[in-house]
Amino acid sequence: MSCQKFKFTIMIQIAQADIYLDELANYFEATELSMKQHLNSLRSYTEDNIDDYLLDQYYDEVRNYEIDFPNLLRYSIIISNISIIDFTLNKICEVLQEYFPDSTTLRDIKKRKRSSTLQCIRKFLEEQFNIKIDSDIWNYFFNLNSIRNNIAHNNGTVDRNPQKAKKLKRFIDNTDNINIDLTFSQIVVNKEFIRDMFNKSGSFFKTLNQVIKSNEISLNKIK
Repeated sequence: MSCQKFKFTIMIQIAQADIYLDELANYFEATELSMKQHLNSLRSYTEDNIDDYLLDQYYDEVRNYEIDFPNLLRYSIIISNISIIDFTLNKICEVLQEYFPDSTTLRDIKKRKRSSTLQCIRKFLEEQFNIKIDSDIWNYFFNLNSIRNNIAHNNGTVDRNPQKAKKLKRFIDNTDNINIDLTFSQIVVNKEFIRDMFNKSGSFFKTLNQVIKSNEISLNKIK
């Protein structure tokens, strides 16, 4: 693989990630709007317009469209967003390993380091190719991945034991537009958190693209 093709291949991976993120953001906004419109339609009714035996069902539906459905949507968007990041970074690592076959592989790092895939990818990029991105940016996505794992494995329920999920709780406490419902110990996500996540994800890939293109250290290793 030539130097030009090497950089072009990575640029293609990042461009595809941007497209996926844009599509996901458009889907999110359209679905949020649709749910809001339905909620407004429900609220246009009064108790006088509803038979008594249907009132409980009516209030359940209002709660669904006001709280439960939006939160489930935002859960799914977080999972999808992390999947796009994880998939794209793994593909970039594959390109780097093909171009630098003598490097330590990502699989080797995963075997000897008990960390998340994202943490192993960071280690791979930094140690093998001097591809470095600000720690605050990485830490945001490490924490976002913890949110994703909690949603996927615990349906968004946070352990009430203060010693468990300590980092997760600290991130939520220090981050706007996301909180833990104290009654149900459930993660509640505001739509602005999702919008900020999309912005950070796009900026992350833009920064990564710039760093890789200007990384003369790894490119100079090519013979």
